[in-house]
Amino acid sequence: MELSENERLMLVRKKEEISKIISEIKTSNLNIPQKIAKINEVISLLSTIESYAKPDRDLSAFSKLAIQISYMLESGFDSDVTIDIFCTAANSVKFDFTKRGLKISIPIQIKEAILNKIQFG
Repeated sequence: MELSENERLMLVRKKEEISKIISEIKTSNLNIPQKIAKINEVISLLSTIESYAKPDRDLSAFSKLAIQISYMLESGFDSDVTIDIFCTAANSVKFDFTKRGLKISIPIQIKEAILNKIQFG
């Protein structure tokens, strides 16, 4: 299914929103509920982008990492490294428009970092 020009523009705006939110997470002095809310905003935007992609494009690792970050923040554990991995990974998601739709990719090093963090938290 080919994407319309409006859909393409909307997806580009979603990617720009992710970048803006990530910047806020990294540069603002947010409290725990605000950080969790911003991370959830990123998850929502990634889910929207994912819904336009081929079915084999799975971004569920981001949701798992967001749950881990929320738990760490609420429990008082140091979560700065995990948040950094999440932010870098979310900003690293790339997508290309093809004749068949949207192709999403995550650089392999970032994907490995996410999976390692989820497994060994």
